[in-house]
Amino acid sequence: MRLLPALFVASTLFTATAAMAADVTGLWATESDHGRVQIYKCGEALCGKLVDADQIRANPEQTDFYNKNASERGRKVKGLVLFSGYRGGPDEWKGGKIYDPKTGDTGHTGKIKLLSSDRLEVKGCLGPICRTQHWTRAG
Repeated sequence: MRLLPALFVASTLFTATAAMAADVTGLWATESDHGRVQIYKCGEALCGKLVDADQIRANPEQTDFYNKNASERGRKVKGLVLFSGYRGGPDEWKGGKIYDPKTGDTGHTGKIKLLSSDRLEVKGCLGPICRTQHWTRAG
């Protein structure tokens, strides 16, 4: 008889923890350049846009001049969508593309993994070469 209340409490805690783990949306601090990325739902997927970084504070009008596509070099870096199309959850998303405005490279494989409620692993790959950053929740 005492087992039932314990199981109920354990299942309630597990459900609450899973729900919290699924909330990856919000503002995240990147490892480099004091960057801030807003992660949001875009349909059934995750997307992320750059909202702040050292280069944006130094020049709010900075454009995406490293972009491989010349027609996109005039877009502002502030508000630029860095990743899109990542699907999955509740703690790992795959299958999207990720863009690095510092190099103009777009990776077509990668992974976003929620390590804890305040820590995120972001991995982007361009062919066999991958880079990983650990981001922390900023707000």
